[in-house]
Amino acid sequence: MKNTKRILACFLAVLMTLSCFAVVSVGADAVSESVSVYDPNTTVTLSDAVDGVVYIDSANELMAFKDALNGGNNFAGKTIKLNCDIVINQGDVSTWTSPVKWDANGSGWGTRFAGSFDGQGHTISGIYNDAPNNAGFFGRVVGLTEFKNVTITNSKFISWGGTDGKGLGGLIGSLDPNWGAGTTTISNVHIDAILEAPQGMGHVGGLVGGVANHNSASLVIENCSFNGTMGHTSSTYVGGLVGYMKGVDLSIENCSADADITCA
Repeated sequence: MKNTKRILACFLAVLMTLSCFAVVSVGADAVSESVSVYDPNTTVTLSDAVDGVVYIDSANELMAFKDALNGGNNFAGKTIKLNCDIVINQGDVSTWTSPVKWDANGSGWGTRFAGSFDGQGHTISGIYNDAPNNAGFFGRVVGLTEFKNVTITNSKFISWGGTDGKGLGGLIGSLDPNWGAGTTTISNVHIDAILEAPQGMGHVGGLVGGVANHNSASLVIENCSFNGTMGHTSSTYVGGLVGYMKGVDLSIENCSADADITCA
């Protein structure tokens, strides 16, 4: 009997130990420690917002979010939250031959991204954006919004727009907070990427290519960094964090940029 109790106690101890290492999803805010890799053979539908929040639980859901944005949903008043690390293209960026394309630009002025984005401390890797004009994780953003707690690494952003092509940035190509006075905040965002403008570009920046406003808006950048390269020909404005700004009060605190800039 004592042996039976001892065996049972050992079994329960092992079970409790294993449960500590399991990924448990309880409620919408549960965060998985796994890494989700994009599967081009699987199609998913983006979940509806819960209390104003759209939760991204996989790489395929992130692609579904991009498709919804390009399909006409600007996510105004919504916050996008990541619940896991995500890989879109595997392998080092230098080894890609036919990478999956990321193009979160919206389908027109009214469908530029107008929500907020919270990476919840997660990493997105393997983004490849090859765009005709505004290029970045978000090609163009409108309104007063917030981006925070995300690292984008091993990624490449290319724009062929020429000097009239507006913005090229690791996070946002062009930011247009024209909806009124207020503040857009970028905090705890870290970019490690290659930015290329083979035909030149209007504005090139590690985080934001360009930002312009006519209603006394403010842009606050805190605890952010860019590390990577910027290759361009005759771009008009180039900056380590922000390439160009007009009509905006800009505040940058505790940020860094380590950029290898080449101009052919």
